[in-house]
Amino acid sequence: MEDVAIAERLTFWWAVDDEPASRVELRIDAHGGSTRLRVVETRPLDVLDLIGVPLPGAGGANYGPALVAA
Repeated sequence: MEDVAIAERLTFWWAVDDEPASRVELRIDAHGGSTRLRVVETRPLDVLDLIGVPLPGAGGANYGPALVAA
């Protein structure tokens, strides 16, 4: 448990098996005559998986960041 604000917010960390942990925030907000539950799951930047994108080019495919121009 990371943070608790009674009747407003609950924040905690969780993980499945050997996967990196995610931070989960459950937030309750009054919305007109009803209640809205917002769920936000995030992973810290230092544990995000970086995956190369195959880029076509001379000599075969290379992997790296992609730039797309409109």
